[in-house]
Amino acid sequence: MIRSLRRFVVFVFVGLAGPVHGGVRKMLRGGRYTPLDHAHWAVFWARVLRWNFGIRMHIHGKLLDGSQVLVSNHLGYLDIITFLAAGPVNFVSKADVEKWPLVGGLARSAGTLFLKREKKADIPRVIEAFAGVAASGSRVIFFPEGTSSPGNEVLKFHASLFDLPAREKWNIQPAAIYYTIPGGTAGDTASRICYWGDMEFVPHFREMIRIPSMDCHIVLGDR
Repeated sequence: MIRSLRRFVVFVFVGLAGPVHGGVRKMLRGGRYTPLDHAHWAVFWARVLRWNFGIRMHIHGKLLDGSQVLVSNHLGYLDIITFLAAGPVNFVSKADVEKWPLVGGLARSAGTLFLKREKKADIPRVIEAFAGVAASGSRVIFFPEGTSSPGNEVLKFHASLFDLPAREKWNIQPAAIYYTIPGGTAGDTASRICYWGDMEFVPHFREMIRIPSMDCHIVLGDR
């Protein structure tokens, strides 16, 4: 219970202090804050949360020099923390996340590109924003399945977000992410770590912070 309480308190602290820290950094730079600056800022706080939640990182492969886009499967909100803890990236996320308490402020400060998936007219705006991310030297990461899953299968891809990278012949690197709980089972991971379907955030988060430790594996493709 003490560990869970500490994890909750640190999460709230990061959710409140992180955006303030990002805002001050941006102000000190006279508003000149690139997507790469946002991403580097977010790496620090992601590593704080990674430590806080007892996540051990295992990176298989490496980020390719010159890769501008990462595509990955999606298992839940912890993916944001773990991918950022591995290195600076800018995410494409559903617009609802921007309204989430604490998490929304962190996502904005991290330079997340918010997409209203129900409005097809919003897709070109986000796609063109990719160019600004690439120009800053950062990478875009998106989840082409368009939603999270328990990780037992690959869902149908939504091809629209590949439009600009394909037109500009950007270097796209595939990635895969999965989690394990020491002494646990795949079912434990699907219900206690992965966040998908009709799960409610508060009960899921309460259960997740009770896990003593977990391992995150990110597998990076070589092309």
